[in-house]
Amino acid sequence: MFMELVEGETLEAKVRREGPRRLTLALEVIEQAARALAAAEACGLVHRDIKPSNIMLESDPGGCAPIVK
Repeated sequence: MFMELVEGETLEAKVRREGPRRLTLALEVIEQAARALAAAEACGLVHRDIKPSNIMLESDPGGCAPIVK
């Protein structure tokens, strides 16, 4: 088993540094995380420790929305 190296920061670190996310960005992060969890569950995987420090954000090349990893 291996884990991808993600260039970015955790959601926790970003919120601590920049403050709460705008609603539209927060909803984008939540949607991406929920889709990833649904895909993992469909493969029989369960993640039992969902929290901001376990959600990695990678910068979008266009600079608009973060990409959840």
